[in-house]
Amino acid sequence: MAEDLDRLSRLEAALEQAQFLNEAAQRRHSDTLERHETLLTLLSQIQAVQQRQLAQLTALQASHQERMDRLEGLIQALKDLWDRGNGH
Repeated sequence: MAEDLDRLSRLEAALEQAQFLNEAAQRRHSDTLERHETLLTLLSQIQAVQQRQLAQLTALQASHQERMDRLEGLIQALKDLWDRGNGH
């Protein structure tokens, strides 16, 4: 009978320790999930900013290309004027 009580006591202690470890693991897992959720939110915000910046850069690139095309036309017109003025 004493052996049974001793064994039962050891099992109860082991069960308490297992429950404690399980609770600690659950808390760590919960903390990890919260950090993950926070990071996903931040990543989403970063991606939104990047998309806006990409749209701005695309518009800037198109504007720059238009200016370069006009400049190229102007340079060509000046070359033509120069050539005509020099009898070419």
